[in-house]
Amino acid sequence: MHILLIHINLQYTYLQNPLIILFFDIDQVTLLKLIQGCGNCQGKDSNYCYACKKNYCNEEKNVYKKCRLDNNKESNYCGIKHGDDCYIEIIKDNIAVRGCGKCPSPACVTCNTNMCNLNLDFRTLCRSKNGNEKCKETSCYIASVDEGEKDKIQKFTSD
Repeated sequence: MHILLIHINLQYTYLQNPLIILFFDIDQVTLLKLIQGCGNCQGKDSNYCYACKKNYCNEEKNVYKKCRLDNNKESNYCGIKHGDDCYIEIIKDNIAVRGCGKCPSPACVTCNTNMCNLNLDFRTLCRSKNGNEKCKETSCYIASVDEGEKDKIQKFTSD
């Protein structure tokens, strides 16, 4: 499979195995994943573009990844080094706050790939018999039941 990319210098490049983006505008990273390619990083931020001269040296560990960062009403991005985390924290009224580094509370989900904290696939974090659970519902519940009735719980929500 070949993928056609338009990248810097308005050149067309065919890539056999795209994995890491080394040629991109920092402002366009929300639309792109990481891919590999041939060429250099002339005019690009060295934190987000890594060029090298050895065979197979353009590895993911050499380039920063981006995480969504929520600053009040503005959405920006922060950079993380290879192996560092992004997070999504659920705060009051099930509002998601995103950031870089260690999460400030236990109500978080962490990840460490490029732009991994951009979208949510859950609305709340609830405790369950199997530990913490990502839930699509907007509330959690706890119920006291008799041993024989544990499969007959009628779920309800309350504010």
